[in-house]
Amino acid sequence: MKPADPHRTARLFHRWHSADSGPARADAAHRLAVLHREQGDATKAERFAREAVRFEERGDRPAILGNHLMFLASLVPQQADASETLALLRRALTCYEAAHGPDHREVAYVLSVLARHYTARGLEEEARGYRARHQRTLDQR
Repeated sequence: MKPADPHRTARLFHRWHSADSGPARADAAHRLAVLHREQGDATKAERFAREAVRFEERGDRPAILGNHLMFLASLVPQQADASETLALLRRALTCYEAAHGPDHREVAYVLSVLARHYTARGLEEEARGYRARHQRTLDQR
């Protein structure tokens, strides 16, 4: 856990409050989410990660939306909501496929993360499907 840097925090809050567009506000919210995660404040990190997703959904940057969804999914397990984590990861997969196509390395990565999450929840049949897609994606590269 990093100690708080009040100047960095103030700069990021200023950037977030003064953002003049959805993407700029989403980017600033994401940076604040990262800052709060680094400082060990999972509640604030999740709040700003959700804000980043909300503003990014208004734009047309599917790969960036996928990044925000993946980050939010990494925070949600700390709040113990497995079904939401899986839903966020599936949305991220859709975003990456739209941005990069089905054979991109980012798609392969999300497929592997989905497989691990399904396995961890004892849903082996679903996990096998994602692992198989992951392997096919790697084989086509």
